[in-house]
Amino acid sequence: MTDLAIFDLDGTLHRTEAALTPAIRMALADAGAAIPDDDFIESLYGEPIPDICDALLPGAGEATRESFVRALRIRQAETVRTSAECYPGIPAALAVLAGTGWAMAVCSNAGVEYIELVTRATGIRGFFDELSGLEGGIGKAERIRDLALRAGGVAAVVGDRYIDIEAALECGLPSIGCLWGYGGPDELEGATEIASEPARIPALLEQIRASRAGGSTAPTPLR
Repeated sequence: MTDLAIFDLDGTLHRTEAALTPAIRMALADAGAAIPDDDFIESLYGEPIPDICDALLPGAGEATRESFVRALRIRQAETVRTSAECYPGIPAALAVLAGTGWAMAVCSNAGVEYIELVTRATGIRGFFDELSGLEGGIGKAERIRDLALRAGGVAAVVGDRYIDIEAALECGLPSIGCLWGYGGPDELEGATEIASEPARIPALLEQIRASRAGGSTAPTPLR
């Protein structure tokens, strides 16, 4: 059995506005669409791409949506390679976890290609045993549950949005809400623990590990 820390990507590990916000702005321009302000764009991080398209391209036809998605793949490949960065303290926190017996995975509503691109560009790919993206339309809770079941030990979710906390709750797993991301305190109310900075993650995971020692660690069936 392996204890597993399941991380969200954007807003948790990746300071997404540095690379993805300019890519989205350029992709919208490429598709001939209006460009909203950066705050609105960044409020969408963590949502699946169909929902992001709905918000950025209200009323647009399928051709416009497809044009935007194609342009975004091209633009983000450029901006992630040149501008992607982790939040300060993330690489050090991951190194501590690796040294204390935690396996790690990324579970994101982005595609695996994007997750791979970001983790390699930021130099953290080697910490993660598995990358789980939205391919196949499988929701985040179901993918988190699968990761936890296969690990077999204590599992916990680390994320910055309501999506992460709700997915953990749906699976009966503990979670750590990250205050430096895009969700804010209100979205994190259901989290087991709150991290004010990345350096707090290892200690909070150890608290969760200790609290579940000797008890059931299996996720609950999805409703």
